[in-house]
Amino acid sequence: MAFAWNVHFLQKQDVRSETARALIILNQPFSRELFIRVWDACIWCACADGGANRLYDLFDDEPELRMVYLPHLIKGDLDSIRDDVRSFYQSLGVPVVHDAGQDSTDLMKCVSAIEEKERTERDVKYDIIILGGLGGRLDQTIHTLSYLHKLRKTRKRVFAVTDDNVGWVLDAVRFHTFFASSNRFNDPTRASMSLK
Repeated sequence: MAFAWNVHFLQKQDVRSETARALIILNQPFSRELFIRVWDACIWCACADGGANRLYDLFDDEPELRMVYLPHLIKGDLDSIRDDVRSFYQSLGVPVVHDAGQDSTDLMKCVSAIEEKERTERDVKYDIIILGGLGGRLDQTIHTLSYLHKLRKTRKRVFAVTDDNVGWVLDAVRFHTFFASSNRFNDPTRASMSLK
């Protein structure tokens, strides 16, 4: 089955389209402009452990905005979230879920939370936007690419987004193609890489 692929969620006019999207914030830097664009395009948001620090710190200059941008969940092994950040979000009723399992990453734990949410909602299947994961440590970037490939087998659309790149996996007849688009909010530069 063919699906239409686009990154309209990066354009301001696509705010809260008919597509159900979930956002997972990773512990990597991102701009406020990018964050607000993907936040506005999603109906549900989770922070993967230290991603909560990134979200909290994004509003150091306007702390009142922290109350506006509250995630629905913070989940992971909680080895990265700062105590002050954890206390802040917990005081506002944000669930902070400790999952000590060492067979999955914090990203994978957040995806499992989305899958559980889908099971309870039954008629909703979220497109997933991962904020981060395509920069920083090489092992984390490789994990993100590998996990995008794995998720593509069970989900229609999963995107990894940074200020510099947007990546996703496209199906092909004999192999999957990882597609990356230079970002700065939809720059036309593109590259692809075939995976067998």
